[in-house]
Parts: sequence; structure tokens; C-alpha cells
Amino acid sequence: DSGRALVELWERDGLDVPPTLRTRLVERGDDPIEGHFAFWKTLNEALRTFGKLYQPIERRLQLTAAPGTVLDAGGDEVHAGPKTDGSRMFAFAVGVCAEEDGGDGDDARDGEVQYNAVTLHVDLCCVASGFLEEDTAATRRFLLDRLVGLVEARPDAES
Repeated sequence: DSGRALVELWERDGLDVPPTLRTRLVERGDDPIEGHFAFWKTLNEALRTFGKLYQPIERRLQLTAAPGTVLDAGGDEVHAGPKTDGSRMFAFAVGVCAEEDGGDGDDARDGEVQYNAVTLHVDLCCVASGFLEEDTAATRRFLLDRLVGLVEARPDAES
């Protein structure tokens, strides 16, 4: 995933992405991010890690599973089960190498950064407000409308 892929997803959904936001996401997605969100490194890096969250769950997982199925997902994989009215059990564990033990010290992939679609988009809005030279009302409205849509699509999410 990348800024370009996010713009394409929005456009496939019939949305008109504001030009300044489109340019920043498509052409400057590898520019470094500074300040509070420096752990993202770049937009494209953050979207490669978490961008799947913007897609409907059916597209993200590309699998079907019967009750009782165990899914062992690697790092950076979306882990949500198929819709069910029954009970579900979920176990989560994170293993982190200490830098002195051969780990690379990459805080952005330390397992402590957890997003759902809503919180990812809120952070994208914060990052966008810091890098858009022409932060127009149309751009802010576009991003806020996407946020409303994400919240409405997930009314029971722990957001």
C-alpha cells in the first residue's frame, strides 16, 4: 500500500480527492515526516504497514474461515475474523528483539503501534494538517468526511 494506492481506492469509490492532498499522497509519499509522527518515517511506509485497514475486511483478508479455524498471522497482518453472531476468542502476543540483541531498534514495527481504520485515519488527518502547504477547507472536509464514513461503517469498533 502507498499514498497512490489510497488515492486509487478513494477514486474507485467515486470520490474526488482534492488536488493538494492527491499530489502529496501520490508524488511525495516518500518525503520524511517530522515531529510527533516521525515514527511513521514516510506516508508510504506507514501505509505499507497499516494501509490495508482502509479496505473493507473482505478485501483485506481474502479468505473465509469456519468457526474453530485458527489463523496464525505474521506481523503487519490485519487480524479480524469473518462476521459472526457467535462468540470469538482472540489471543495476541508480541515478540520484540532488544536492539542490543540484534534487533534493528525500529520503533515503528515494535508491535506496540496498534491501529484500527478509524484511529489510522485520525492520525493521517493530523499528519496531513502538518504537511499540506495549501490546507484548504475542501481538503479538511474531504478528510473529515472519510472519518465520518469510517466511524459509521464500524459503529461497534473500539475506536
